[in-house]
This record gives sequence, C-alpha cells and structure tokens, in this order.
Amino acid sequence: MKKLLTLIVLSLIVWSQLDATLSACEPSDLPETYLNFIENKGQWNDNIKYQVELNAARLFLESDRLTYVLVNPTDMDYLHEAHHNPETDLSDFSIHCHAFQMLFAGDVNFPTQAQASCEHESYRNYFIGNDPARWKGHVGLFHQIDYYNLYNGIDLRFYGDGGKVKYDFIVAPGANANQIQLQYEGLDALFVQNGNLHMVTSVNTVIEQQPYAYQYIDGQLTQVPCFFSVSGNTVTFSMPDGYDSSQALIIDPTLVFASYTGATSDNWGFTATYDNTGHLYAGGASFGVGYPTTTGAFQVAFAGGDPTGPFFVDIGISKFSPDGSSLIYSTYLGGSASSEVPHSMIVTPNDELIVYGTTGSVNYPTTAGAFDQSFNGGFPVTFNSIPYQSGPGSDIIVTKFTPDGSALLGSTYIGGVGNDGLNLSTALKRNYADECRGEVFIDAGGNIYLASSTNSPDFPATVGVISEFAQGGQDACLIKLNPNLTNMIWGTYLGGTSDDAAYSIKMDTDETIYVAGGTNSNNFPTTPGAYDTSFNGGTSDAWLAKISSDGSTLIGSTYLGTPLYDQSFFVDIDQDLNVYTVGQTAGIYPISAGLFSNPNSGQYIHKLSNDLTTSIWSTTFGNGNGSPNISPTAFLVDNCYQIYVSGWGGNVNSSLPGSTTNGLPITPDAFDSATDGSDYYFIILGENASTLLYATFFGSPSGTGEHVDGGTSRFDKAGVIYQAVCAGCGGSDLFPTTPGAWSTTNNSTNCNLGCIKFSFDTAPTVAQFNLPPPGCVPYDVTFTNTSINATEYQWTFPDGTTSTVTSPSYTFTEPGTYTITLLAINPGTCNGEDQTTQTIVVLGEQSVEAFPLNFCPGDSPALLQASLPGGTWSGTGVVNPATGLFNPAGLTPGTYVVTYTVGTIPSCTSTADATVTINALPNANYTDQNGNPINGITYCITDPAVTLVPATAGATITGTAVESNVFSPANVPTALLNTPIAITLNIVVNGCPNASTQTVFVVAPPSPNFESFNFCQGSGPAIFIPETPGGTWSGTGIDPASGIFSPIGLSAGIYPITYTVGEEGCTATASANIAVSAGEAGTMPSDLELACHNQTVTITNLGDDVLDEGQQLYYILHTSPDESAGTILAQNTTGSFSFADISPAGQYYTTYYVSAVAALPDGSGGPLLSDPCIDIAAGTPVIFLAPVTVLVNEYCDWLTGDYHVTVFPQGGYPQYDNNSPYLSIGDYLGTIDYGSSVEVVFIEGSTTVYSFTIDDALGCQSVIVSEEFYCIKTPVELLYFKGEPVADGNLLTWATATETDSEFFTLWRSNNGQDFTQIAKINAAGTTLSVQNYQYTDKFKSCSPTYYQLTQTDLNGTTRKLGTISINPSGNNTSEGIQISPMPAANEVNLTFSNTGGNNFIRVYDLSGKLVLQQQANAGTDCQLQTTLSVANLVPGMYLISIHGSQQAISTKLLIQR
Repeated sequence: MKKLLTLIVLSLIVWSQLDATLSACEPSDLPETYLNFIENKGQWNDNIKYQVELNAARLFLESDRLTYVLVNPTDMDYLHEAHHNPETDLSDFSIHCHAFQMLFAGDVNFPTQAQASCEHESYRNYFIGNDPARWKGHVGLFHQIDYYNLYNGIDLRFYGDGGKVKYDFIVAPGANANQIQLQYEGLDALFVQNGNLHMVTSVNTVIEQQPYAYQYIDGQLTQVPCFFSVSGNTVTFSMPDGYDSSQALIIDPTLVFASYTGATSDNWGFTATYDNTGHLYAGGASFGVGYPTTTGAFQVAFAGGDPTGPFFVDIGISKFSPDGSSLIYSTYLGGSASSEVPHSMIVTPNDELIVYGTTGSVNYPTTAGAFDQSFNGGFPVTFNSIPYQSGPGSDIIVTKFTPDGSALLGSTYIGGVGNDGLNLSTALKRNYADECRGEVFIDAGGNIYLASSTNSPDFPATVGVISEFAQGGQDACLIKLNPNLTNMIWGTYLGGTSDDAAYSIKMDTDETIYVAGGTNSNNFPTTPGAYDTSFNGGTSDAWLAKISSDGSTLIGSTYLGTPLYDQSFFVDIDQDLNVYTVGQTAGIYPISAGLFSNPNSGQYIHKLSNDLTTSIWSTTFGNGNGSPNISPTAFLVDNCYQIYVSGWGGNVNSSLPGSTTNGLPITPDAFDSATDGSDYYFIILGENASTLLYATFFGSPSGTGEHVDGGTSRFDKAGVIYQAVCAGCGGSDLFPTTPGAWSTTNNSTNCNLGCIKFSFDTAPTVAQFNLPPPGCVPYDVTFTNTSINATEYQWTFPDGTTSTVTSPSYTFTEPGTYTITLLAINPGTCNGEDQTTQTIVVLGEQSVEAFPLNFCPGDSPALLQASLPGGTWSGTGVVNPATGLFNPAGLTPGTYVVTYTVGTIPSCTSTADATVTINALPNANYTDQNGNPINGITYCITDPAVTLVPATAGATITGTAVESNVFSPANVPTALLNTPIAITLNIVVNGCPNASTQTVFVVAPPSPNFESFNFCQGSGPAIFIPETPGGTWSGTGIDPASGIFSPIGLSAGIYPITYTVGEEGCTATASANIAVSAGEAGTMPSDLELACHNQTVTITNLGDDVLDEGQQLYYILHTSPDESAGTILAQNTTGSFSFADISPAGQYYTTYYVSAVAALPDGSGGPLLSDPCIDIAAGTPVIFLAPVTVLVNEYCDWLTGDYHVTVFPQGGYPQYDNNSPYLSIGDYLGTIDYGSSVEVVFIEGSTTVYSFTIDDALGCQSVIVSEEFYCIKTPVELLYFKGEPVADGNLLTWATATETDSEFFTLWRSNNGQDFTQIAKINAAGTTLSVQNYQYTDKFKSCSPTYYQLTQTDLNGTTRKLGTISINPSGNNTSEGIQISPMPAANEVNLTFSNTGGNNFIRVYDLSGKLVLQQQANAGTDCQLQTTLSVANLVPGMYLISIHGSQQAISTKLLIQR
C-alpha cells in the first residue's frame, strides 16, 4: 500500500501583521504590506482612532496627533531567551520603553477624523478586562487611512509598504504647502542629517527618509526638490525651487525604525485545535504595547510585578481557513492587571470555541451569571518569564465564544486561595512548559470538563464527589461545568498526600471519564484489583483513572511506572473502550512481545483493559539513550486502532536530560528525514503498535529549536494533527511552509507562532471538488471532482436531489447562495470515507436600494450605504467608488445624486440612485424680549428676569440661571458675580447643529451692612462704620453723611436708622434699631456686715432702683469697693449669700462687697456685664468669720501621777477683734484672750475625764472638748523599745528616762503575737533620774514574723508590761506566698514558696473542696523553698493549692490546661 502524506497547511503567525487584499482599494496600486490599521470600536481609549502594530513598537493615530511607543529591542530579545531558559533571573529585569508624539500644528481644520479604506477580509475581537462595554468584535483591519482636508486643501494619507509605515501629504491645486507643521513632544533630540529627519529616543532612533515630492505635469511625473526644516521641536517642508501650485503636489516621506533590526513583538505558541470543517485554531500568549501615560523614556518592571501599564500579556487566538490560505479572525482575551495563557482548546459541533487557561488578573472578562466572577488569588509566581505577580497568584479560567469569535457565550474564574491551574510541583515539572498542562473536553450535551491542578485548600469541590477536601501538597482536580458556564455541576480533588497533577481527559459514549496524570504520592487512591496498586518509587509515577459521569465514584485507578521517573501525559480510548496512554519514563518500561519497540527508550505507550485491571500490552519508542527524548503534545487512537503521537525535543527542553530528536526512528517516506536535534516529531504505529507505519521530523535545519511554550494540541479522528509550534527563532525563514499559506515568511527577527495542519494516512480518502466562479441565472455548472482514493461518490444539491456521477452537472434557476455536499467513499478501508461541503453564489438581476445621506457644513467624509454589498459608487462628492466614501468638503448646500452599481457579471448588474443632501446651518441668534442682543450687558442681581427669544423655533438656550429660555439675574451664584456668564443657544435642523454664545455680567450692589450698638441716655456721640463707605444715613439722631449718632437730648427708647449704598439702579440698604437706655441699681447699706461661717446674710438696696426696658435687678458678691464689678464670686436676685457660696475660692476675714446691679440678663441667671446701660451700686462690706477651733496639748506626769491639759482656742470673732476674749465653761470657767492658752492640772486620782466648752462674743458656734485619760505615778519611764534582725538573730534594744525601785526586765518571744515564752532576764538600774540603755541579742531565726514583749518588775515584786514589738525575717527579697511555673500548667509544675516551718505539707483541693492530691515538700531552714509537683492525673480545670507548716499556712490558685 502506498503511503501518501498530505501537508495541508503550515503558517507562521506574526501577530497582527496581516497580508492585504487590495483589489477593492483606492488607489488600487498600494504597495504590498503586512501592516494593518486597526480601528478602535471602543476597546481602547477614545482618543485612539486607529493603531498600527509594528515590531516591538506601536503607532496610535488620533484626531490631532500621532503617538509612538517604542520598546528596547535588546530587552525583548533577552526576555524571549529567558522564556526558553527558566533559570534566568528576571527579578531586577525592566523593559525600557520610550513614547513620543507628533502633533498636527498650525492652522489645522479641527475637528478632523481619520477615515479608513481598503478593509481586510479578516477581523479582530477584543475581550480585555471585565467591562463588557470594552468588549468589541468584528474590529476592522484597514490598509489606508486618510485625514481629509487636514489643512485647507491638504489631505494626509497613511499606508504600509512591506514592514514600513508611509504617509503622503496631498496638496490640492491652489493650496499652500507651507501650512504643514508637525510638532514633536517627548524626543531626546530632533535634527536633520544627510537630508533625513532623525528622531532620537532613549531606546532607538526613528528616521524619516528625505521626503520625495512630485507632481504630474502634462501627464509626466516631475520630482520637486523637498527637504525637512527643523525649528525647535517643529518640522516643516522646504521646497527651495518652488512648485506648480496649479497642480496637485505629493510629499512622500518613509518611516524607518533604525535600531529595530533585532527586535520583535513576541507571540508565544501554546495550543491548537480544529472544528468539523477543518479550520485550525491557534492559541498563544501575546505580548502587546498599550497607550502611554506620558511621553519620554519609561521602564516597566517585569518579574517583580506583572507587565502592566503600556506592556501586557494576554491570550491571543487566531482562526485559519481549512487550507491555511486566509486568516478568519484574531482575538485578544485577558485582563489588564496580569498575565494570561491558554492551556487547551476545543470546538463544539456548533463551531463555538472553548478556551481553558490560567490568569493572574483581577479583571479577567467574565459574563453575567458566570459560576465565579471574582479572582480568588494565590501566591506570586513567575515561570518561563510569565509573571503571575500582581493578583497575586493564578486562577483557572474557561471562556466560550460565538462561532465568529465576536462575543462571549460564557466566561468564568475557578479557584481558591492558592494557585490553581498551574502545575507548580518540582517533582512533576519535568519538561519545559509543563506548568501549562491540562485539558478541556466536552460531552454530547455541551457540558465542559477540565483536568487540571490546584494548590488551594478551598478549591470549590462539590458535595458527594470522590474527594471534597485537599489531600496535601498539590492535588489534581477534575471539573464539570454546564454549557454556558453558569454552574459547576461537580468538582473534585484527586490525589494523595504529596503532589499530583491531571494532564488529560477523555470520555466514552456513556460519559464515563478517563483521566491521566502524574504523582509522587505513595498513597494515590487506587481501586481493588487495579493493574498496579503500589507506588513504584523514583521521582514520580504515572496514573490512570476511570471515573463515573457524576464525579462521585472512582471506578478504576492504577499506578503505572518503574522505580525511576514516569508520567502519563495523554489518555485515549478505542472503539472497544480499551484505554491507551502515552508518557515518559526514565526506567526500563515493560515491552510486550511482538510489538514495535525501541528498548531502553524514554517514551512509552500502554494499552489497558477498560476497568484498568489488566495490561493488554505496552511498548517504548525513542532513541534508546535511557532518557525521555520528546515532550508529548498530542495523542490519538483512530478507528483502525492506529496510534498517533506528536511531540518535540531538543535544546529548549534543557530541564529534561537526554531530550533530543537525534536518533529517533523514521520511515523511508518521512516528510523530513533529517533533524538538527531540536525539532517536532510525528509517529504513527499500526494496529495495536504492531508496526511502525510512519515517522518524520518536522522543523528547520538551522538549529532554531522548534518547540511549544505550553498547552495541548490535537489530532482529529482522521489522524490530522493541528499543532501549535514556536518556530523560526532567530528570525529564520527555514521553518517549512506550504505555497499559498497565509504567511510563508517569518516577518520578525525572533520566534513566532507556527501552525501545522498535517495529515497522516495510508491511502487516505479525501473528498474535494473545484468550485466554479459566481454566475448569472440560468447558470449551468459541471462540478469537477478532484477527490483522492475514492471509488464511489454521492452528491447532494440544494433542492435535495442527489447524484452518484463522478462529476455531475446542475442548473441553478434562481439567484442566491447554495450549498453543495460531496461524500467520497472507498469501501473496505479503515478511514475510507470523507465528506466536504462548499457554497456557490448565483447572481441575477437583483433589487438594490441606495440610501440617502445627509451632511452638515464641516462634516467629515462618510460611507454611502446600499442594500447589497460589493458594488461601486459614482457621482459628485464620491472620493472612493469602491467603499462609497463621500466627501462634502467644498460642496455648497443643496442636493446631489449618486449612483450605486452592483454585480460583477454585465448581464447581472443593478443600479440605484441616492440623494445626498448638504444642509445649511440653522440661524443660531437670539435676543431679549425687546429684540435686543444681550451680549456684553451688565445686569444687577435685583433686576427682573429676562425672556430670551431665539431666531429659530425649537432652539434650546442654556447657561447659568437660565431655565425655559428665561434668564434670572437673581439666581446667579455669588461665586459667578462680576464674572463673564456664557448663555448658549443650541439648534438642530435637518440633523445639522449650530450654536451661538452671548456673554453677560451680573453684579451685586456693595454690602450696606454695619455694626450697630446701643446707647445709654446722656452718653456721648459715636460713629457707625459700614462695610462699604460712601453711602448715606437716615434716622433720628444720626448725621446723614458721617454716620455719627448722638443720644444727647433723646429720651429713652428705640431709634431706627438706615444706610443706603451703591450706584444708581443697583443699590442696597441696611437698617438697625438703636436703643437709648437709662437704668439705676439703687443705694446699698454702708455698714459692715459680719457673718459666721455657717450663717447666710441678706443685703438688698433701699428700694430706690430704676430699671430700663428689659433690665432686671441682680445682686453680686464681689471684691470691688466702688461702682464696678471686680471679681464676682457669687450672684443672684435675692441678695442672700453665705460662705458656702464662695468656697473654695473665698477667704475668712477678707472684706467682700454685696452690690445691686441693674442690667439686661446674660441668659445664665446673671447680669449682662456688657450691657451699655448697666449700673452697679457701691457695695455693702461683708466679712465671713472662721469657725471656733480648739487645740489641746496633754500629758501625764509619771513621777507625780498628775495629768496636764493646755487649751488653745482659735477662729471666731476674737480672731477678727482681738480685744474680744473667748468664753470657757466646764473644767475651766473664765475668758481666754485670742492668742493665749490656759493650762489645767488634774491631781492624781481626782478624775479620769476632762471637759471644756469654748464660745465667742457672737455666739456663732460653741466648741466642746472632752476626753477620758489615765495617769498614775510609775516607777519606770520608758523612752523606747525596738528590735531589728542581725546576722546571728534579732537585736532587741530599749531605754528608760527614769527608774524607781526597778529590779529587773524580762523579755518574752512569740511566733503568733499571743502565746509568749520567756527568753531572758536583764537587771535594772534600781532608782535613777538619768537615761539608761539596754540591749539583748536573741539568737533565734525564723522565716515568719517574730513577736517580743518587754516587762518590768519592782523590788516589791510588782510586774508591769512595757511594750510589744514584731520583727520580720531577714532578707526581705524573698518572695512571699506561692509562685507556680508554668501557668497554666499541663502535667508538671514547679513551686517556689515561703518556708512555712517544719515539714511543709502540700495539699491540692478541687472547687468543691475535695482533697485531690497531697505530698510533703522538702523540709529546710531556708526562707524560700522549691519543689516539683506532678498534676498529670488531674483533669483540666481550676484548683486551690495550700502549703501548711508549723509557723504559717499559704495558698493560691492552680489552673490546669491541655
């Protein structure tokens, strides 16, 4: 059987650099280019109109300027190299950028709008951020931009030429080229050298080549010498020889980015998939440059924080036609806050693309009602130069698109507080980009399944699944979502206590799920009877699992592997539901007999029974070097049990020792039999791996290292591989492409995303036929069948008829678009059936309508519209017949007829006319109600409202204080007085707006306010001072000019005065009522008043007060002897005061005054002291007397037995009048002078109580002094008795002043102060009148206080107690009580406690008082003891611990916790 290999399409994607279809463009001879002008439909800032994506640069076209953003090419190269070398340190790496602007200066016709033409057939979709208003689909790509009439008679046109941006100034006949001025901002330098304009930035130099200017004179192109002229930051064009101003002039510079020979704008390849009609979808990580926030140089920190601001990493998706000749659309997907990458993609039967990936953005686009619309976070991580820092961390994302990619059908986050979706296990990351493994799959109902990894302890697992909780380390996770992503049907963890990851997922027709992955857990869950239930050792093992459709049951689960490294990356099932897997091994993997194999190789294929209990066969392939060679990226088992594997190896996979494509087996008919060691590798094994059917390398021969940057690609069931490749590194064009592919060259100088659609088959059946061109009815067509390896055919036509003829004929009788289906069959072959469908356009005389268009003066050009596309326009004002662009510039108001012709076949053309109306502007004038303009008029704020009358009905007038076309000066805010107030009329007639503005002023008169004050009758004149001088006064008593008011001669009363100020027609007035008052407080008694300390005195005037209106009569107690208030200590309306009213500030024997006050009330019960008419009477003096007190000194004369009492009286009236004595009754009857005392002696035995009553002349208060006493003659007069601790005991000392017949002293000791024991007798001095000193050292030590008692015994045997003292133990630094450590206690405590004497018994009681523990501590003589107490047998809780000894008992609380 001949082996036929079909390379369907190979394309290199240089992101956003699209080829152009220029047949519909004007002019038709635009140069070829891959540059596009991308329209802004709202996905970017409003100031951006179009954007051009250049290599590591962006050009933004705006209404009034161009903005450039440039990226340092060296930084970009370094970043890409770091991406392929994960060990590269990016912690301090910054991307250096520079932004500058070129402004349209001079006499520009603003507002101007950029107009696009030459639209490309492909389009863009943008889903960036979580604001749906910014999501835009079907964004157009154009090859030409025109600024019409930018200057009078001058247009500006932009277009591409290869990879360069060109622009032309088109100067119309009669226009002046000197109008053109270009002003630059943000450059480091601007100069002309060798005729070229140099724009120097911090990262490169942009050069505009010397302008080429020309005219067509008599049909001949004539060059006009033209040069750049620079003045400061402004550039103009100089034509020293002039030009023919009667002919059009073209000025044509070219932009060259001089330093960008080594730079590129990266798009890293990740994943690819297909749809039912063979379209190829490619996904990658797209690096883009956004609009700058400022001009000049700036840096973007990369790994230390996500590439935000003007530099971002998003998901980029491209959809290609089945033959790879055209790009259908490209889509940007992501947030603006961090990175996103795609891991896996799949397309539904309805052509709806589903993307599974990861994001670090908090504003990734999610749809309303999505399962999770919020970012869940994680920890910062950067891998392969892709940072997930600012979130921080990663979440899983799933997004579903409409078939045309222009809208989101659903989009959601999935995750927990850890990192989700990324395989971050060091044990499982064996290949470059293993972080981005995982797969998405769908069932027949459109439900979406994911196999992935999670590091979150709160991943949203559902109830009733295999595992609702994290098992430890990184876990595999499996998810089922409903079709519109609003609900997680179920989600589960899967794994052991170490690291686990799920890489691939498939399902059978019963929706039973099969999953493959890797683990280094020795307790990964397996099922009884499984093929291998034990971890095999090494770095990791592979695993396979079979799971119920509801995620609740692990039906089957097994390890796979050797004692070294093993992992399974893909799983598939055949039509008999046997399970296949492909993976890597570093061990000796078992090889079944009779199979194709390469022993000692690092790639295995294993087939197991459906229940995963039995190995059916296994084999290995590779170069036999004992290590894995390739990283698998796609896997298939077809209907013929043939096995397909795609993978790559080589220098980029440096983390995998032995990774190379050198030595891999190939077949003689290989597409590429040579390898540089770093290529893609495709292999097909025959049924059950019995033979090698086909194997080939794929890649360039230059060592550029073809690889993939993460994610999965796919085979379809016919064995066609849809593969994403990072290719062409180093700017190489050697990556193989096919003729007619969308891009056959690498238009950058670094790596870019390559797409491969490659068919493997042995004599495949391919259905295909040539489609005839559009025709006109009746249209007779013979279809040419070009199918391959087919023997039978079945055609289906639009009317339902069929044909089995190889190349049948068919007649179309009605115009329309029709579908033709061909089924090609080769009976008896495994893959011997194929079907294709194509559409044909049949034309006829069609009914077409051209729609009218209206313009207003100054409008920008607009596109004419018709009911059918594809025609051409003609007539006055049409500047682009292909697009229908109509330019109203220079046309007078009126109507113009244009014609639309549609149809490419002459007999099928149709025409329609449309009317274009250019309207005149409506009259925007207005006046006041008297027909006068108001512009420049000044109104007073007190003027009446002004009615505004528009010249054109229906106009609206707006402005400050304008409502319903009425202007009210009184409503103008104070802040706008004396400032211009704009009043604007807006009018729209026939869609044409016009406006006019008149300006008025509103003034307010100056402030007339003045401060008013009142007068007392008879006081002198005073002047009123207004805020604004120059006005006039009026009213009784005031001078009209000066404002002087005199109360002289005026009776008491109220006198109104008025002040008026301002210019005629705008004055203001203020008024005040001036009070002229008179008041008398009356006469106070002049005699001194004396008051006892507890006495209240009442002093009032003689009743001769006169009160003015509003005044009241008050009394104040104060310090001033004259008619002033002094310091007021108390006030009321009764005149009654006591010393308590002025305490504590008041003083006894100080003269105070009580005065009557006539005044207005102050609101708090007292007189208003600021009342201008206040009157204070001279006060009555008042003195408060201190209470009588008595000092008593008393003593007993021990020699005689007499008791002496001395009395010293103080205070009361005698202290005020020293000539008035105190009166005493009782034990002393008589008088006592102030400052004197009286001593009374009570003879021994005469009494035991004394009593004295002391009074003064006023009798304010009597003081009684009385006390019991005891006094007898004693033989000893004791001076002191004291003790102190010393080194060898306690030292006791005492002394006597006199002794009579004293025989001896006795010392007694006690430990409790009650029970004393005699310790010593000391002889006394007998009889003596001199001081005697005694001492005794008691050599006794105690840790508790010791008490001593001293007694004295006479010669006659009488004993008397002289005193008792206590002595604390020496060393006062000892702790008292009990200290417990630790506290709370657990099982054992250390006790530090005061020595209680003796054996120190320790007892522990619970809260009920029950003794639960006791032990005896160590006895000792130290005052502080330590011991250890075991409480392990006590339950936790609170206890009382007590220590008892012979001298004392101490206790405290004990808390036990465990």
